[in-house]
Amino acid sequence: MKFILRAAAVMTTASLLVACGSPAPQTTAEQRQAALGLIGEASLKAHVEYLADDARQGRKSGEAGYDDAAAYVAEQMAAMGMVPAGVDGWYQPIALRQFKIDTETAQMSIHRDGKDVQLSYRDDFAMSGDVARTESAVRAGVAYVGYGVHAPEYGYSDYDGIDVRGKIVAYFRGAPDVITGDAAAHFSSGRTKALEAVARGAVGVIGLRTRKAEERRPWEEQKKRFGKRPGMAWVTSDGRAARYYPEIQVSGWLSMAAAGQLFGLAPLSFEGALEARLGDSPHSTILAAEVSMSNQTTHTTTSSSNVIGMVRGTDPELANEYLVYSAHLDHVGVIADDAKDDVIYNGMYDNAMGVALMLETARAIAAAPPRRSVLFIALAAEESGLIGSDYFVNNPTVPIDAIVANINLDMPLFLQDIADL
Repeated sequence: MKFILRAAAVMTTASLLVACGSPAPQTTAEQRQAALGLIGEASLKAHVEYLADDARQGRKSGEAGYDDAAAYVAEQMAAMGMVPAGVDGWYQPIALRQFKIDTETAQMSIHRDGKDVQLSYRDDFAMSGDVARTESAVRAGVAYVGYGVHAPEYGYSDYDGIDVRGKIVAYFRGAPDVITGDAAAHFSSGRTKALEAVARGAVGVIGLRTRKAEERRPWEEQKKRFGKRPGMAWVTSDGRAARYYPEIQVSGWLSMAAAGQLFGLAPLSFEGALEARLGDSPHSTILAAEVSMSNQTTHTTTSSSNVIGMVRGTDPELANEYLVYSAHLDHVGVIADDAKDDVIYNGMYDNAMGVALMLETARAIAAAPPRRSVLFIALAAEESGLIGSDYFVNNPTVPIDAIVANINLDMPLFLQDIADL
């Protein structure tokens, strides 16, 4: 891996210099080359070693280890001569609400053909807690809606011809192959699907697994993690949880075996749904079953911060435009596991590596400022659902319409020698 880290930072820095436009006359080519030379392998290693050390306890947002890491990043930014660009100096504080399901209370049953089949938590189903309610429950009929995607601009909709009002919707992750590129990421988003389900009157959600998902991460492995980590949401100034949809009473996920029980044989078997999905043609239908789901949730409040520094651009006009360079600072912390001696998830690659590259890129940019201004953001709570970035977009510290681009570094895995990038 000799020189790989330094080379990666040099290349990403060079990309930034181009993206920001040609430097002002006082920043010469020699100065820019000298700035790139400031990036050293020793500095990259030092950042990674500090951030991923056991003392940081896995840098979970809302905990002391993350605060230590945030202070380290702020100190590095200050030493590079950047300008604080947060709300509280370098920091942009975020009020957070953690919510954790009481796994002993998690219940799911399938009701069909006059019989009640009670499923087993972890073996048959998983369930998320509720970000606002302490007790949640729903019993309703189930509508299978393919991917849960409505994209008429692509000639595709899983909701055409089906009424899901008052129903629990069941759908696969992802999006049909007819939707490609950035649009596929948008329509695959759980948030996009939840909004569509809410708009159509659904009261619950059940996630379904594909064969590919089962091959990649078998349920038997996944179930060990269910209920171990709390969920998290940022809280608005009036005390509401952001991105919360109270119309969805309960959300859960089924193993493939349990999904087979939900579908039965008519009007559509689960095998039939799997095959229809591969054909990218909607086969949405009301299933001949009801499902009941319930759970209890505990809530705690905490806070964390994005860390934001800025290099002011040299051009009087372009300095009011911003390129954002970001990397998430958090990881998942400490997760108890009776089968493991080491329970600290250090997050060396995810994402101490990305933060290190961002910091060394910042060092070079600060030494040879481009014409546009550049924001460097170490983001909080990415592992809990992109919370730090979502919060920044909704509460930007610079005018949002003045941001021209964002370059994000997340888990750059330079595990092998590379020829080019």
